[in-house]
Amino acid sequence: MNVVWFKKDFRIDDHAPLHQALQQGPICALVILEPSILSTIEFGPAKYQFMSDAIIGLRQLINNVGGQLIIRTGEAVQVLQQLHQYTPIQQLFSHQETGTMQTYERDIAVRQWCNTHRITWHEYPQFGVIRGLKNRDGWAKQWEHLMNQPVIPSPNQIPSIPMSNP
Repeated sequence: MNVVWFKKDFRIDDHAPLHQALQQGPICALVILEPSILSTIEFGPAKYQFMSDAIIGLRQLINNVGGQLIIRTGEAVQVLQQLHQYTPIQQLFSHQETGTMQTYERDIAVRQWCNTHRITWHEYPQFGVIRGLKNRDGWAKQWEHLMNQPVIPSPNQIPSIPMSNP
Protein backbone atom coordinates (compact mmCIF):
# COMPACT_ATOMS: atom_id res chain seq x y z
CA MET A 1 0.00 0.00 0.00
CA ASN A 2 1.15 3.53 -0.75
CA VAL A 3 0.27 6.15 1.86
CA VAL A 4 -0.04 9.89 1.26
CA TRP A 5 0.40 11.63 4.62
CA PHE A 6 -1.23 15.05 4.72
CA LYS A 7 0.53 16.96 7.50
CA LYS A 8 -0.42 20.65 7.25
CA ASP A 9 -1.05 20.62 3.50
CA PHE A 10 -4.80 20.01 3.41
CA ARG A 11 -5.34 20.36 -0.34
CA ILE A 12 -5.29 18.19 -3.46
CA ASP A 13 -4.20 20.81 -5.98
CA ASP A 14 -0.48 21.43 -6.51
CA HIS A 15 0.31 18.48 -4.26
CA ALA A 16 3.42 16.65 -5.49
CA PRO A 17 3.26 13.75 -2.99
CA LEU A 18 -0.36 12.99 -3.95
CA HIS A 19 0.41 13.32 -7.65
CA GLN A 20 3.41 11.00 -7.48
CA ALA A 21 1.65 8.38 -5.35
CA LEU A 22 -1.34 8.28 -7.70
CA GLN A 23 1.01 7.44 -10.59
CA GLN A 24 1.49 4.08 -8.90
CA GLY A 25 -2.12 3.12 -8.19
CA PRO A 26 -4.62 3.30 -5.33
CA ILE A 27 -3.53 5.08 -2.17
CA CYS A 28 -4.35 5.51 1.47
CA ALA A 29 -4.85 9.25 2.02
CA LEU A 30 -4.00 9.86 5.67
CA VAL A 31 -4.23 12.61 8.27
CA ILE A 32 -2.69 11.95 11.68
CA LEU A 33 -3.92 13.96 14.66
CA GLU A 34 -0.91 13.81 16.96
CA PRO A 35 -1.69 14.52 20.64
CA SER A 36 1.90 15.59 21.38
CA ILE A 37 1.66 18.30 18.71
CA LEU A 38 -1.97 19.31 19.28
CA SER A 39 -1.26 19.87 22.98
CA THR A 40 1.54 22.41 22.42
CA ILE A 41 1.12 26.07 23.25
CA GLU A 42 1.08 27.04 19.57
CA PHE A 43 -2.11 24.99 19.08
CA GLY A 44 -4.76 27.22 20.62
CA PRO A 45 -8.51 26.98 19.96
CA ALA A 46 -8.40 29.16 16.82
CA LYS A 47 -5.64 27.11 15.18
CA TYR A 48 -7.37 23.86 16.13
CA GLN A 49 -10.65 25.10 14.61
CA PHE A 50 -8.86 26.23 11.44
CA MET A 51 -7.18 22.83 11.12
CA SER A 52 -10.46 20.99 11.75
CA ASP A 53 -12.21 23.01 9.05
CA ALA A 54 -9.32 22.37 6.64
CA ILE A 55 -9.47 18.61 7.25
CA ILE A 56 -13.25 18.60 6.68
CA GLY A 57 -12.63 20.46 3.41
CA LEU A 58 -9.90 18.00 2.39
CA ARG A 59 -12.18 15.05 3.13
CA GLN A 60 -14.86 16.59 0.88
CA LEU A 61 -12.37 17.27 -1.95
CA ILE A 62 -11.13 13.69 -1.82
CA ASN A 63 -14.67 12.28 -1.60
CA ASN A 64 -15.68 14.38 -4.64
CA VAL A 65 -13.14 12.52 -6.78
CA GLY A 66 -13.99 9.07 -5.49
CA GLY A 67 -11.43 8.76 -2.73
CA GLN A 68 -11.43 8.29 1.00
CA LEU A 69 -9.54 10.24 3.66
CA ILE A 70 -8.43 8.21 6.67
CA ILE A 71 -8.09 10.19 9.90
CA ARG A 72 -6.27 8.60 12.82
CA THR A 73 -5.38 9.93 16.27
CA GLY A 74 -2.04 8.98 17.80
CA GLU A 75 1.64 9.62 17.40
CA ALA A 76 2.85 9.29 13.81
CA VAL A 77 5.03 6.19 14.26
CA GLN A 78 2.29 4.44 16.26
CA VAL A 79 -0.37 5.18 13.62
CA LEU A 80 1.90 4.14 10.74
CA GLN A 81 2.74 0.91 12.57
CA GLN A 82 -0.97 0.12 13.05
CA LEU A 83 -1.67 0.75 9.35
CA HIS A 84 1.36 -1.32 8.37
CA GLN A 85 0.05 -4.25 10.41
CA TYR A 86 -3.36 -3.91 8.72
CA THR A 87 -1.96 -3.66 5.18
CA PRO A 88 1.82 -3.47 4.63
CA ILE A 89 3.02 -0.02 3.61
CA GLN A 90 5.42 -0.04 0.67
CA GLN A 91 5.90 3.70 0.23
CA LEU A 92 5.07 6.82 2.20
CA PHE A 93 4.60 10.15 0.42
CA SER A 94 4.45 13.56 2.12
CA HIS A 95 5.62 17.13 1.98
CA GLN A 96 8.59 18.07 4.10
CA GLU A 97 7.20 19.90 7.06
CA THR A 98 8.93 23.06 8.12
CA GLY A 99 7.59 23.62 11.58
CA THR A 100 9.00 23.20 15.03
CA MET A 101 11.80 21.15 16.54
CA GLN A 102 9.07 18.78 17.72
CA THR A 103 7.82 18.09 14.18
CA TYR A 104 11.39 17.79 12.94
CA GLU A 105 12.19 15.20 15.61
CA ARG A 106 8.94 13.40 14.78
CA ASP A 107 10.05 13.23 11.16
CA ILE A 108 13.40 11.79 12.23
CA ALA A 109 11.53 9.08 14.16
CA VAL A 110 9.30 8.38 11.14
CA ARG A 111 12.38 8.14 8.91
CA GLN A 112 13.95 5.63 11.30
CA TRP A 113 10.70 3.62 11.42
CA CYS A 114 10.53 3.59 7.60
CA ASN A 115 14.15 2.47 7.34
CA THR A 116 13.57 -0.32 9.88
CA HIS A 117 10.57 -1.58 7.89
CA ARG A 118 12.19 -1.04 4.47
CA ILE A 119 9.58 1.52 3.49
CA THR A 120 10.60 4.22 1.04
CA TRP A 121 9.59 7.67 2.26
CA HIS A 122 9.37 10.30 -0.47
CA GLU A 123 9.40 13.82 1.00
CA TYR A 124 8.77 16.79 -1.26
CA PRO A 125 9.74 20.38 -0.46
CA GLN A 126 6.95 22.91 -0.72
CA PHE A 127 8.05 26.28 0.67
CA GLY A 128 11.61 26.70 -0.55
CA VAL A 129 13.07 25.83 2.83
CA ILE A 130 15.91 23.39 2.23
CA ARG A 131 16.69 21.11 5.13
CA GLY A 132 20.27 20.31 6.01
CA LEU A 133 22.07 23.12 4.21
CA LYS A 134 25.52 23.79 5.60
CA ASN A 135 25.32 27.40 4.38
CA ARG A 136 23.14 29.55 2.13
CA ASP A 137 25.42 29.33 -0.91
CA GLY A 138 23.26 28.39 -3.86
CA TRP A 139 20.04 28.55 -1.84
CA ALA A 140 18.46 31.24 -4.03
CA LYS A 141 19.04 29.19 -7.18
CA GLN A 142 17.40 26.13 -5.60
CA TRP A 143 14.50 28.28 -4.37
CA GLU A 144 14.00 29.78 -7.84
CA HIS A 145 13.95 26.30 -9.38
CA LEU A 146 11.30 25.10 -6.92
CA MET A 147 9.14 28.21 -7.25
CA ASN A 148 9.22 28.03 -11.07
CA GLN A 149 7.85 24.49 -11.23
CA PRO A 150 4.48 24.26 -12.96
CA VAL A 151 1.41 24.00 -10.74
CA ILE A 152 0.26 20.39 -10.46
CA PRO A 153 -3.45 20.13 -11.31
CA SER A 154 -5.95 18.52 -8.96
CA PRO A 155 -6.51 14.84 -9.70
CA ASN A 156 -9.74 13.89 -11.47
CA GLN A 157 -9.87 10.66 -9.52
CA ILE A 158 -8.31 9.35 -6.30
CA PRO A 159 -8.59 5.58 -6.14
CA SER A 160 -8.31 4.63 -2.49
CA ILE A 161 -7.54 1.46 -0.62
CA PRO A 162 -10.72 0.71 1.36
CA MET A 163 -10.27 1.17 5.11
CA SER A 164 -12.49 1.93 8.04
CA ASN A 165 -12.48 5.26 9.80
CA PRO A 166 -12.98 4.84 13.54
